[in-house]
Amino acid sequence: MAVFDSEECFEIVNKIQQKVYSLNAQDDSATLFSVLDNLGISHAKNDVVSENEYYCDPHTAKILIIGGSGTKKNHIEGMLKDLGFSSYSIKKRFDIVLEYDLKNYNFCRINKTDYAAILMGASPHSGKEKGDNSSILTSLEKNHDYYPPVIRLESNSGLKVTKSNIEKAVRDLIESGKIIVN
Repeated sequence: MAVFDSEECFEIVNKIQQKVYSLNAQDDSATLFSVLDNLGISHAKNDVVSENEYYCDPHTAKILIIGGSGTKKNHIEGMLKDLGFSSYSIKKRFDIVLEYDLKNYNFCRINKTDYAAILMGASPHSGKEKGDNSSILTSLEKNHDYYPPVIRLESNSGLKVTKSNIEKAVRDLIESGKIIVN
């Protein structure tokens, strides 16, 4: 099984997207439905989900918390426990990456199918995920067809992962029904 780097994943996703748009424009529904079936994507009109809706189950939805932080991982985990998440659930549902240097982070595995949101703090502008965009963050936000919504973790000094802004973002996700505590 091949493992692609994030640039290769973007190229593959872009080619698939171009093929789907092309087949749709040609009104070649038989071929388009065949491609979608091979990808495991339902194509019944009542199964279509708009780009603003979440694709993942709120009971199992994951959250990526990523970026430069002045907060320790165990403090974030403690706050999540206070919100009602079990230790097991925290390990299964929260990816916590408290690093500023994300140039080589593989965002390719983060998608709407499994993740309800990306909570993003400070990161460098440059990186594999940047593409033609001004920053990694902008690229993630613009590629909303593939990536889950990005929530900017802001503090007085700009983007930064803090316990309080994570707590607010997670509470908002719970209140909106995008994730369910278990």
